[in-house]
Amino acid sequence: MTHFGTRPGTLVPLRDVRGALVLMLASATLVATPCARAGPFYWVTLQGAADSSATPLRRSYQTATPGVSPTLVHEEGLAYPGQVGTHVRLDTTWPFEIQAGVTGVGSARAATDDFVITGPPGATQVAAGMHFRSRMKVDRGGGLPGSDLHRAAASLHVAAAQLVADGSCWSSNHDQGSDGVLAASSPPLVGADFTLSGSFPVSVPFSVSLEFRATDRTYGDSTDSPGFTETDGIAAGVVLGDENGRVMDLPPGYTVDAPSWGVDQNHFVATASVRVASTGGAALTAAPNPSHAAVTFECFMPRPGTVRLEIVDPQGRSVRRVFSGAMDAGRQVLEWDGRGESGEPVAPGVYLAVMRFAGRTVTRRVALVH
Repeated sequence: MTHFGTRPGTLVPLRDVRGALVLMLASATLVATPCARAGPFYWVTLQGAADSSATPLRRSYQTATPGVSPTLVHEEGLAYPGQVGTHVRLDTTWPFEIQAGVTGVGSARAATDDFVITGPPGATQVAAGMHFRSRMKVDRGGGLPGSDLHRAAASLHVAAAQLVADGSCWSSNHDQGSDGVLAASSPPLVGADFTLSGSFPVSVPFSVSLEFRATDRTYGDSTDSPGFTETDGIAAGVVLGDENGRVMDLPPGYTVDAPSWGVDQNHFVATASVRVASTGGAALTAAPNPSHAAVTFECFMPRPGTVRLEIVDPQGRSVRRVFSGAMDAGRQVLEWDGRGESGEPVAPGVYLAVMRFAGRTVTRRVALVH
């Protein structure tokens, strides 16, 4: 039997894949990138391609693996004021007698340097704690028993002034666990409230940054398919502040503000309604994918306009017009019930969701399984 490890469009000897995974496990935390700038900045990286902006970002990537179309890759990332998250899901249905793997990696980072603590005259340092929350799902199914190459994993890195916190969690056919600030959590549902405690500057701006990464791998063959891995931190990921939005524990007479992230008088008030940057135009996501029936589409519009969303088959023939008309800016939700124009359920397979807006076309692959 021939053994391969694959990233979309790439074939790698299996022994090299195992070595790469060992390196990934040995460096489960993220390394902070120094930031010397004014104001906030945001990064989302999917399939190795990074988008960056001084305003919030949300991006998605979805495709079938080139040459292995039953293997679906879904990656999504968001970076908002005080919140970052990513979602990676790989669905593998190997139809032939080889063993192979597919990797998906999504990451997001948000950083700003306008946090300022005010306090009594003459104060230069204060002992305090900054609050953060992390919530995600790390899950998998199928794959080769005992193989660590079938794996869902997440890692986070948070920095405030000179203080840092790291954590990771993973679930594979070989083992599962968590460490760092996530150490008390168990997959598939992982969550932690944690505090960075130490000395913070007073009256001098300092930086705060959040990073979140999902690294998933499926591995299987025709005797073990289907299989999936999923790391879902898109709803929360890492968020600044405790459950009540309080940012820091400070002594009486001190408070903290960060205008660019909506921190006012030690309270985080920024919400997901913040305007999302769209350097690449409109964005489209689909979930669940694969689906047994209905598929929900999220459209992220940079501005109001006329939108057309259509389902077509791999030959480009129209299957169903989902929406055609005016759409407001921001996040809009549409649903396809898995039926054609005649109202009959369409056959299982891979379809394309094609959204047209302002002279541009966004395409996402959608798989129906029965």
